[in-house]
Amino acid sequence: QVIPNIRSIRDRIKLVQRNINIELKAGIYICENEDMDVIRCCDRARVACISIKKMYDLEYKIYDEELGGTLRKMQQILDNLDEALEKKYIQGYYQPIVRAYTGKVCAWEALVRWIDPVKGMIYPNEVIPVLEEYRLIPKIDAFVMEEVFSKYQQQMRNKRESVPVSINLSRIDFEVVHLASFIDELMEKYDCPKDMFHFEVTESALMENPQFILEQISKLREKGYQIWMDDFGSGYSSLNLLKDHQFDLVKIDMDFLRDFDTTEKGKIILRHIVSMIKNLNIHTLVEGVETLEQFEFLRSIGCEMIQGYLIGRPMPFIEGLECI
Repeated sequence: QVIPNIRSIRDRIKLVQRNINIELKAGIYICENEDMDVIRCCDRARVACISIKKMYDLEYKIYDEELGGTLRKMQQILDNLDEALEKKYIQGYYQPIVRAYTGKVCAWEALVRWIDPVKGMIYPNEVIPVLEEYRLIPKIDAFVMEEVFSKYQQQMRNKRESVPVSINLSRIDFEVVHLASFIDELMEKYDCPKDMFHFEVTESALMENPQFILEQISKLREKGYQIWMDDFGSGYSSLNLLKDHQFDLVKIDMDFLRDFDTTEKGKIILRHIVSMIKNLNIHTLVEGVETLEQFEFLRSIGCEMIQGYLIGRPMPFIEGLECI
């Protein structure tokens, strides 16, 4: 009875929606024990629903043992986050970015790795979605900023050469923190110049409450901070965003490099995207570069910066110093 009801509600929604496409998703947990806590049942149904959030061909998911493992992992992340930050199990990692024409490191992207003393490495694709779902990602982003700014101060005191660092911002950061003031305070605390740090915002982060977030981005740019659009081409409104708002650099989604060796389509699209962005007086960077052939092609079409495993994997700060 539940599944026909879900489909009936979905069909009724489609009848009344106008220009907005609303997809109904449902998570189902079959409770076989009447004494089971209601909150736990709801949590399991919620996990089932979240698991198909981006699967547009599925309208419902029944909770099973595989999802049970996911729920346990999720709860472990939530339960241990504060301890991991306090005991520095969560560490800053840095991935190099090079200029296409010289091959010289010109920037870093600041990332995080959770290295548990018992479980070992817990990768970002396991952690970040959970923290975003529970609106805890600002804790990680604040940690990254503190880490990056303090390391810059350390380099200056040791008179070591430094290059700019890009820092990722989440949509939730804009909603729960007054970002411009928070960043200003950290900059002043560590005596950091604004031109040594860039802030990346994914295209998908602009899909929800776009007007508010774009207003906050404008405030950051007015204060002199560079804003990069990350994952360009991964959503549906990229061109409108570029037409209506100013970014300092566009980071082109790595999916355009998929099937690079077997089809010309990706190359054609990349060539025109790079040309278009440069004509808008915006800098260009392609991430996800894994082969020399990809690198040479991107350089030939005028892409300014390159990032990917061909250049270097994310690494601890000390190892990164040797790359400059």
